Amino acid sequence: MSLQGNKIILTRAELKEIRVNENIRKYRVERCLTQEFMASSMNITQSTYYKIESGFTKISMINCKK
Repeated sequence: MSLQGNKIILTRAELKEIRVNENIRKYRVERCLTQEFMASSMNITQSTYYKIESGFTKISMINCKK
């Protein structure tokens, strides 16, 4: 990420991470699922799931497939 004037410029990798987080949340919301349900399906805690959905923690594609 870099700052150019008053704009923030993101790298491709950073944009991909944002899209993954948004897609995970969109999937959950569209199906009326709770974070707790999603977390238990992935064998992680709800707080860890929240961090993934919020972008604080990265998730591997292995965990996404579960």
